[in-house]
Amino acid sequence: MLNRLRLLRRPMLLLMLLSASSAAGMEPADPAQVEQALRKCRYTWNDAELPLDDLLISGKSQRPAEITTDEAVEDVERLFTLFSHGYAGYGFFDDGSNWEQARQDILAELRTKTTWRVKDLPPLFARHLGFIRDCHLTIGTRRFADHLHWWYDTDHELRRDLEGYRINVNGTFCRLVDINCEDPARFIRPSLNAQGEMTYRIGCLEKEKPADLTVNYMGESGPEALTVSLARSDFRYFSFKRFDSDEIGGIPVLRVRSFSDHYWKELEEFVATADTVKDTPVVIVDVRGNHGGNERWPIDWLKGMTGVRAESIFVFSELRSRTALAGRVNGLKHVLERTPDSTFLREAVKINQERLGAIPEDGAVDIWIPTRYPDFTIIPNRTTIVIITNGLVASAGEGFVMRASRLENVVVVGENTRGALTFGNGGLHRLPRSRIAVWMPINFGLFPDLKFREEVGLEPDYWVPAADALNYAVAAIRNGTIETAIPLTPEMRHARFVPEDTRHIRRKLLIIAGFMLLGLILAAFVLRKQGRLVIPGSIWVSVGVIWVILGHTKGKVLMLESGAGLVGMGLMFMVVAGINRFRKNREQKPRVPATMES
Repeated sequence: MLNRLRLLRRPMLLLMLLSASSAAGMEPADPAQVEQALRKCRYTWNDAELPLDDLLISGKSQRPAEITTDEAVEDVERLFTLFSHGYAGYGFFDDGSNWEQARQDILAELRTKTTWRVKDLPPLFARHLGFIRDCHLTIGTRRFADHLHWWYDTDHELRRDLEGYRINVNGTFCRLVDINCEDPARFIRPSLNAQGEMTYRIGCLEKEKPADLTVNYMGESGPEALTVSLARSDFRYFSFKRFDSDEIGGIPVLRVRSFSDHYWKELEEFVATADTVKDTPVVIVDVRGNHGGNERWPIDWLKGMTGVRAESIFVFSELRSRTALAGRVNGLKHVLERTPDSTFLREAVKINQERLGAIPEDGAVDIWIPTRYPDFTIIPNRTTIVIITNGLVASAGEGFVMRASRLENVVVVGENTRGALTFGNGGLHRLPRSRIAVWMPINFGLFPDLKFREEVGLEPDYWVPAADALNYAVAAIRNGTIETAIPLTPEMRHARFVPEDTRHIRRKLLIIAGFMLLGLILAAFVLRKQGRLVIPGSIWVSVGVIWVILGHTKGKVLMLESGAGLVGMGLMFMVVAGINRFRKNREQKPRVPATMES
């Protein structure tokens, strides 16, 4: 079954999903290696699981600020029992002794004090569980994976010919020799420029800012070198809506910021768009900032585009133990509390409660569902789908990109995704004494080449800084760099092209201007009532600054822009107060009597 990967006809997406560096694509791992990995992941146990009363969460309980060491020890024992019976990554990360060693080390550190602040426990656990790399696992607010960011050069454009790469130095394309005395291919990725032309860009994947690169090239007078400093995008997204659609440069654009069932009304609108765009030459789906949710939404949209369900590309299995199912019920109920009108969530809770109730008292007989192997049959698709990604695309957002790889005529532009790939379907547990929440994935999916892409994510076809990705993609579609199976209409080719960031700036200026006008009107009203202006103006400015900071930190664009508007409104109060004071001073200034001649 795995050999069907060789039938893929889309080399760009094959590269993205199956090989980070090989121009020939990935060869699937040997079936014996895959089976060996599966045996390790699908671990078993001989001891009994906890009773349901200990596993199911009922009601709400307040988390204490502090607990005794004995209570913390009880929580640690519960945590490791949950790991060994309800975590799909337990076998994957097991090297024979590391779990038990981590437990002993945590207990030893706990016994150095008589009491512990509850907020100090998740960092303590994380220090000793550093061998886990799982973006979906959380203990309290502590996550167990980072992200390899794309660091790139912003100043030099590269071209490629039969002899290798050429780098633009002061307007001249010079022959590139090496980078850091290494093969330059390691640092070079295909990209697009503002005109939508095919180009190459220097960059690398690192967690922290890398050291400057030394680029050696052949200048007019011989070998020369230049130092290249790399930058990282901190872009989140322009649109703050969970779903919206419009056109840029005549190209239809769908922006989907989440696949969470909490936004089911907006996502139903997204799914419905498949009927309207499936016969167009091209559609852009912008998932920048999409942290994930439920893959049923992208599955339904892709099925609406093609009439065929795009299945997962993983070698997949799921844990169905009592611990795992109880955690899944807890997690689904937790989400349902936030989205009580979701029929899908209510049905999902019911299904998992029935599965849990079917487990006999002495434990599940088959604790893992049968392994599912991927089917890589190509799904016919005439509408070119261009997907825009960045480092915030995770989980079901990445699932959309992977499932779309099954279709013909799909291109990905932007940055590598988050890398929340291997484990999924979170189950919720609470430790008995500290009441710390623990989210544990109950399934795993192995790439057919067995490469571990957690933290690295999926790589795009064209590496473009996230803020520019959509604009450059539109330009590339219009000039033919990104080809479409159905030719563009004349209206698409000649439509006015207003870049996305320009629209964003216009909206931001409109919001700020609106707040300032409101501030001017309110200030005039307060002045007529003989009220003070400086104090409320200072309050508005302070609140606005706080909103700007929070909006930037949380990635809430509307909050950030509204905060800027509040600052402007507060400044209007102060300006009016200053003008009023100046006017009063002039009116109260004593007049000097005219000098009389004798």
